[in-house]
Amino acid sequence: MKSTPKQFDLANGNYILDIHGPVKKVKELWKRNFEAKSAPFVYEGILYTCEDQTLYAIDSKTGNSIWEITIPGRATIPVFYNDLLIFGGNYIDSHVYALDKNSGKEIWRYRTGPSTAPVKIAPIIADDLLYVSAGKTIHCLSVLSGKKQWTFGLKKKSGNTNMVIASGKIYAATQEASGKEELQCIDSEKKELLWKIKTPGLWSNLICAEEYLFYLNTSAELCEVNLITGKVEQSKIANLTNRITNGSLNYNNGILIITVASYILGLNLTTNPWSWQWNFKTKADIGRPVIAQDKIYFATMGNGIYAIDANSGQEIFHKESEVRSGLACGIYDSIIFVAGSMSEKELTAYAQL
Repeated sequence: MKSTPKQFDLANGNYILDIHGPVKKVKELWKRNFEAKSAPFVYEGILYTCEDQTLYAIDSKTGNSIWEITIPGRATIPVFYNDLLIFGGNYIDSHVYALDKNSGKEIWRYRTGPSTAPVKIAPIIADDLLYVSAGKTIHCLSVLSGKKQWTFGLKKKSGNTNMVIASGKIYAATQEASGKEELQCIDSEKKELLWKIKTPGLWSNLICAEEYLFYLNTSAELCEVNLITGKVEQSKIANLTNRITNGSLNYNNGILIITVASYILGLNLTTNPWSWQWNFKTKADIGRPVIAQDKIYFATMGNGIYAIDANSGQEIFHKESEVRSGLACGIYDSIIFVAGSMSEKELTAYAQL
């Protein structure tokens, strides 16, 4: 059986979609009184997101609920395999769930450990296997049955940073305390540790691009990790004196797209010059960007939503909004979906004019 197409390039740590988003000004399509606890994500016309203790499937065109289920805590963004919708239980939950995506009926569930082992990051599907990081353990499961294939002990707690799977290796970050982050490289076939390095201040997602692993630290430095040796090189990317509170990486057509504070920068990984820099010159941080068809879409913590060109950094549109969001936007069929993440009870769909 073949899995459905990738929704994100999660195995490489990239938030990129092969879906058309809006390419000009947008207007409100629908709005719901909704306090989202996970980023809205649309798959085959259905939007999935959660509040505390509830996961929803919502019609992306109307905003009407199709089904909803009760869960102990919160849900990660889902991944899909044939008719299965799979997500991790976060907050006070420590399970992985597989549902029938059409009805919401539970197919299987897998316990990752005690309540101190929630699933904070979306699972990864690779070669018909499901990989989950929770607590101090990496779990490898059968996608269809949820049965455990193997586990690997990290010895330290995994934080909010994603795993990356590349060329038979798993790269996983741990965080026992702020400033004591580490990165481990694990052989997924032999289930053995190849190397481990200290990565103090690791803050962003990990992303694999052009045969290197990249991340941002809290000093606004771009860190480049050799996949074989674990050697790290650092370079300052923005003239920021304060410890950063947001940072993320995307990759598109040879350009590493770096988001830190109120900046987005494009770095050409082949020729190395900075391709472009974008800054909306406010103190509001930028939320987690999503790339769709060479466009970067993102919400902000106080200045609305934006779309910019991923190759040039030119602004495509800006929609003013008082809703603050650090969550990734949902994208589908020229519609952008935005959920407040600072206690604003608002989930809004904006359609292209």
